[in-house]
Amino acid sequence: MDRLSSFLARRLWHKTRQEVRRLAMRNGLLTMKVVHVDGYLVGRYSPAFDPSHLSGDAVRDQQWVRDHLAPFLIEPDQQKTGSSDPSPPVPVLPGHLRRFGSGLQDSSASAAYAVRIVGKAGEALNVKIIATLLLLAAAMHESGVELRDLVRLLRQPASVFAIHLRCEFFERALLQLVEKTGLLPFGPYVGMAADFTFVEDMWAWGEGRPNASSFMSS
Repeated sequence: MDRLSSFLARRLWHKTRQEVRRLAMRNGLLTMKVVHVDGYLVGRYSPAFDPSHLSGDAVRDQQWVRDHLAPFLIEPDQQKTGSSDPSPPVPVLPGHLRRFGSGLQDSSASAAYAVRIVGKAGEALNVKIIATLLLLAAAMHESGVELRDLVRLLRQPASVFAIHLRCEFFERALLQLVEKTGLLPFGPYVGMAADFTFVEDMWAWGEGRPNASSFMSS
């Protein structure tokens, strides 16, 4: 894997785990405190469950989290419109898995390890996403633009990119990569393929209004 592909893959994995931790916090599996570190305000996650249930084997522990805590790692089902209780149900942590105590325990190595395992256990990137990412990296590499310049462009808000790649159905896969992952900063985004510019279904409006950026592929 070249430097560009490696950079994009690492960023995608990092953003995916970041979103998993945020979701786990909203569902009550993790807690977060805002602390000062070298003059910066950062959020420090801690497990709401007892990390002593973890063995120290990362593979086994990821599977344990999936087996016992999976409801905390997925978006809850939304209630139907008109329901008397519009808020979705929140999973409840069993009593034998709860963590008791606070203070110095929150900064322990076992707590940090548990937070890392939660992020890895909830990541779910499929082959299609990875294949699209590698094709995108190949197209960017063939453009001849230096990696540092590409990174600078990706960090700019409201950018417009035109991508041409001879691969059937790539445009739709690219839109899913851009819209449904945290690969690019300043999202969420709404993209459109050149062949479907005037199809209303291509405008996937989410909870908030999309950014001004557009991604067109042909």
